[in-house]
Amino acid sequence: MKKTVLRLLFIGTFALLYLSTFSQNVGIGTSTPNYDLQIHNSSIQSDLQFTSGGTGATSVDGFIVGQNTPAGEALIWNFENKDIEFGTNGAERMRIKADGKIGIGIGSPNYNLQIHDSSIPVLQFTSGSTGTASGDGFLVGQNTPAGEALIWNFENQDIEFGTNGAQRMRIKADGKIGMGISTPNYNLQIHDSSIPVLQFTSGSTGTTSGDGFLVGQNTPAGEALIWNFENQDIEFGTNGAQRMRIKADGKIGIGTPSPSATLHIESATNTSALSTTSLAAGGYFLASYYNETAPASIRGKYLGTGSNDGTGVFGSSNGASGGYGIGGVFIGNWYGLVGAGTTGGGAGIYADAGGATNAIYINGNIAGTGTNNYASDLRLKKNILPLTNALGAIEKMNPAVYEFKVGDFGSMSLPEGKHFGLIAQDLQKIYPELVVENNFTGDSKEGFEYLGINYTELIPVLIKGMQEQQQIIEQLQKRIETLEKK
Repeated sequence: MKKTVLRLLFIGTFALLYLSTFSQNVGIGTSTPNYDLQIHNSSIQSDLQFTSGGTGATSVDGFIVGQNTPAGEALIWNFENKDIEFGTNGAERMRIKADGKIGIGIGSPNYNLQIHDSSIPVLQFTSGSTGTASGDGFLVGQNTPAGEALIWNFENQDIEFGTNGAQRMRIKADGKIGMGISTPNYNLQIHDSSIPVLQFTSGSTGTTSGDGFLVGQNTPAGEALIWNFENQDIEFGTNGAQRMRIKADGKIGIGTPSPSATLHIESATNTSALSTTSLAAGGYFLASYYNETAPASIRGKYLGTGSNDGTGVFGSSNGASGGYGIGGVFIGNWYGLVGAGTTGGGAGIYADAGGATNAIYINGNIAGTGTNNYASDLRLKKNILPLTNALGAIEKMNPAVYEFKVGDFGSMSLPEGKHFGLIAQDLQKIYPELVVENNFTGDSKEGFEYLGINYTELIPVLIKGMQEQQQIIEQLQKRIETLEKK
């Protein structure tokens, strides 16, 4: 078929409107239109302008679709203070408001760009290397109609965040998050060349650099920082329960929210409140005062100058029933307990029975150097009477050689081998004052009572017995001398 072009509109000798009878395309400014309607201008912008009775008819009225420059910049432009609508299938799909806000799926957007969908509103970005399916590329939107926000990369690649032309945060493909660093080593790593700090503030703290709570590094050298600017406590917890609290005044409570000392430890269960171990030679694990060279697991020293007795280390255990509760346990490979007095002091070790049967109970042998002395000052005594009939009492005593039943009484450290002494039950019939009732508990807590002898106070009995014996000897000596003179 022969192509025919009809010139439908002339100005002078120039045709402005062409109709191709072969393609049925219409050309304005071109005789060879490529599409149903083609507008061409070789020098200035080529536009299609729409005006109405309410817009005016000047070059700056109505709505324009075309090219803004000969270079090819596309133009969709509304001169009027009205919206631009886009729709398909008889429904509005997008709207550009007169104030510049863009709504996709909504006719009254609240922000510069608002995407609305009654099910899942999502903005998807794909490229030639990602694929174009719903499970490809990068999504920004809401994951559920309930409003769960979504920033999601389907690809095995990172997500980057940046400002001022520089990266500020990166979420790695393996889930690690780096702030100030593109290769984080842990789930969250914050890096700064000067002082990396994470700050928490609230409506009651203020928002300055000296407000709220900080976690980070205090100096570029790496000093760790946990710091509360507010006059409030710092709490530490596990399993939904508070485990430690640093009070605003500096007191630390472990197991208690109300510490009464610089460090206050409480245990609500049948476990030790504090257990320390020193493994390094010449080292110490915990010290409240330390300036000596000897290693110590726990070291306490009282430095007060008042007249009241100060205590370097104090232990107390208040059991619910008698015989239970240990104020302190000391175990050592060389010495379990060492006490050293100072010049002018009273004693290296002081023990007070405080109502108990014994001030000190030793489950084993006793060894030592020096002398033993007991209170015997006349000023301390009353109701002083002479001891009589000691020799008769000695005659009733039954010294014996015996062995202890080693191993029959739990953890009671009875000595092995032969021993010499008296039987407490026998002596109790003669001098009941010298027989003492004791209670041994041991590790099993199954205590039993047993009798002990105050051998020290047997010495005066023996002395008196020797004196009475000496009197008898002297009397007999006089009788012999008298008989020999006859």
